[in-house]
Amino acid sequence: MRTLIPWLLLPLLVGCGANYSFNSNLDGDAIDDYFKAGSVKLIDAESALAAKRDLGLIEATSCQEQANQAPADAAEARTLLRQQAADMGANAIWVKECINLESDQQCHSAVMCIAKALVIHES
Repeated sequence: MRTLIPWLLLPLLVGCGANYSFNSNLDGDAIDDYFKAGSVKLIDAESALAAKRDLGLIEATSCQEQANQAPADAAEARTLLRQQAADMGANAIWVKECINLESDQQCHSAVMCIAKALVIHES
C-alpha cells in the first residue's frame, strides 16, 4: 500500500508542472538600462591619468526622501554616476569626492559624489 500512494500522486504532480507561468517586474524593453552601470569600472587616480579620453565631470546624489527609507549612501551615488557615465559613452569613472549633505526639505540625508567620466579603452 505504501508503494502505491506515490504512484497515485505522480499524475497530479506532473499535471501541475505543465501550466507554469513566470511573471517578472523587469521591463523587457529596458533590460539594458538595468545592467548599464556594470559596463563602467571604478578606477583610481593613477589609472585615470592613462585614460584615452576625458568626457568631463559628472555628479550624482543619493537621497533619503522619507524617514522610513534607507539612509543615503555613497555606494548608491556611485552607481548613479556609473549609469550616467554609460549614457555618455564612458567605460570608467574616477570618483574625485563624495560628501554628506545637510538635510533639507527634500532629503532627510543625502550624499553627493563627483567623478570624471573616462574612456580607458575603445570598444
